[in-house]
Amino acid sequence: MDWVGLERTLLLPTFKSYIEGNTEMILKSFVLVGVIVSHDDVLSTVEFNTNPAVNGGPAIAVMQTSAIPCDVEVGKKIYVVKDEKMEHAQITCEVDTQ
Repeated sequence: MDWVGLERTLLLPTFKSYIEGNTEMILKSFVLVGVIVSHDDVLSTVEFNTNPAVNGGPAIAVMQTSAIPCDVEVGKKIYVVKDEKMEHAQITCEVDTQ
């Protein structure tokens, strides 16, 4: 799954407004914090938790390992960031300060 596909299925949920003719509202800016829970050479599974926590629990994304711009390790944090001025979301990695 490429970034555009990931945004459409996970990152950009649509909320329908039935008041104004089913107009779709899409999140334009967001930051998701995820933790890599498993990976292989092709795919990585990332758990995204909401803050504050909600009843639905964490969201799970299966994404291409090559889309993660750092060394992929179980337990490593990644961030998915999109600003309203950006066309697509961008993945960044936690900076290792040690």
